[in-house]
Amino acid sequence: MMTDEQYRKKWEKKLQGYLEDGYVLHSQAKEGDDKILILTEENPLGGIDSQYFDKLIQEVILERIN
Repeated sequence: MMTDEQYRKKWEKKLQGYLEDGYVLHSQAKEGDDKILILTEENPLGGIDSQYFDKLIQEVILERIN
């Protein structure tokens, strides 16, 4: 969907709102951050990489719980 200009502009505005509300991108999060935003994308053909999502869950979500 990010190839659709209208969708992309709407998403960029939404992302800016998250950042203004104090969220930090997971790739930039530091220990102690409590508002972490995990971004995922479909590949250009419309599919998802479930192994990548699993890795994110293991590294970002479960690591912070343990």
